[in-house]
Amino acid sequence: MARYYFIILSIFLVTSCAQVGTISGGEKDIIAPQIKKSSLKDKTVNFKDTSVSIDFNEFIVLNKPTENIFLMPNDAALVSSIKKKTLTISWKRELKENTSYSIYLNKAVKDVTEGNDSLMKLTFSTGNILDSLQIFVSCFDAFSKQKLNNIVVGLYDSLNSEKPRYFATSNKLGLSAFSTLKAGNYFVKSFSDDNNDLIIQKTEKQGWEFTEINILERKNDTLKSVLSIPKNSDKIKNARILPPGLIGIHIPEEKQAAKIFLDSMEINLSAIFPVSSSKKDSLLISIGQTNSNPLKLIIEADTFNLRYSEKDRTTKLKHRYIENLNGSEKILEFEVNDKIKNIDKEKIKILNAKDSSSLLFDTEISFNKLRLKIKNTSSNEFLIELMEGAITGESSAQNSPLKQTIQVKEEKEFGKLLVHLSSNISSGIIELIQKEKVIKALSTNGTSSDFIFENLLPGEYSFRIILDENKNEKWDPIDFQQQKQAEDVLYFNTPVKVRANWEVETTLEINK
Repeated sequence: MARYYFIILSIFLVTSCAQVGTISGGEKDIIAPQIKKSSLKDKTVNFKDTSVSIDFNEFIVLNKPTENIFLMPNDAALVSSIKKKTLTISWKRELKENTSYSIYLNKAVKDVTEGNDSLMKLTFSTGNILDSLQIFVSCFDAFSKQKLNNIVVGLYDSLNSEKPRYFATSNKLGLSAFSTLKAGNYFVKSFSDDNNDLIIQKTEKQGWEFTEINILERKNDTLKSVLSIPKNSDKIKNARILPPGLIGIHIPEEKQAAKIFLDSMEINLSAIFPVSSSKKDSLLISIGQTNSNPLKLIIEADTFNLRYSEKDRTTKLKHRYIENLNGSEKILEFEVNDKIKNIDKEKIKILNAKDSSSLLFDTEISFNKLRLKIKNTSSNEFLIELMEGAITGESSAQNSPLKQTIQVKEEKEFGKLLVHLSSNISSGIIELIQKEKVIKALSTNGTSSDFIFENLLPGEYSFRIILDENKNEKWDPIDFQQQKQAEDVLYFNTPVKVRANWEVETTLEINK
């Protein structure tokens, strides 16, 4: 086999005739209400009043003022009212001395007609000066490393605080900026705030710093916040019928030991199968023979009522050919939507496409997959015939007839990648990526820095490495209960080109 060496180094005016029609009312107002005058000017010092009046340039309405108008730091409850174009905000509790505050109107003020809104902020101090410290926080997705927009970043007095003392929102570059901060120690938490309540929900993408930071010491730093949906918020979901004989469902690995009941009958483990080794939380469940509609699927406290119609039950088994990517074996593999119960080999014929001679083969069943291993032939082009009834599923469904010419790739049509890591990784997963899809994955164990990806179709590939700290062979998101950050992912985006019948050698520079 030829060898090829390649090293990656990381790093609209419309004109028309007059016509009769209705008056449109002019262009749509897309501009939010603007502040015309305020009793509190931004960045005022020695402010001692207990109310603020804000005049707008148009009539306004309030949108959930108790939720969307607030004071930061949150040292007093605000009461809001409107009269025509004027908003009045007041509080009863005396504010702290020598402290800088900001009043936020977070999409709280809308115009009457179009409902436009925006984020508004007024800053003031009860002392002689405004606190002047500032920090920046960069937000990005823990797995993809993409910068995240519209993420709420909060500074909290304690790790268990529900609402932040200060907060800011990230821009399109993932950057959030804090200003007029008071010196002190804070905990940083960021979250997507999907319901706009300034409280982190378990189902929201989030990032936590589990140790406090000193603002004065970190004022010149840009902090990094990596966000993910927590591990403990993963739920049993996406259950659906795959007619005629399967249910596809997402079940977190930690819940896969739970008993599964279908129409009050416990499902045997042999009737459950993982979709693939790379998707351990996606399972297939065999329905078997039943006339129930809907089907009642119960897993722990979760119940799914799945519509299973007569049409679903009487659907023929449709075979999907799975291309064999192992040039050293002549295998024809088919997949159906049922657990295969029986194969009638007499109803299966495989011919050499060149001379129509019959070929011997062995059959192998793996849940919903049928593999036909062809014996003693140098040919790589075959005519296969599956007569009706060649495959029978647990639901009693049978296959529809198939006659298809299939060409199996030869070993010389594949390429090979020899991958060298610049430093050993004790526990990791090296994933080979093509068009954002994982093609193959290999685990590291710290004893070797060399890995081989074989039987690759020609094309461009890239890599990523999951630093699998807990050695469970998958990427884990943040676990705030255990105070563990999401596992890190290293990306190597410079493409490597694989050619047929060539070995390509590449080095991945590890900078951890």
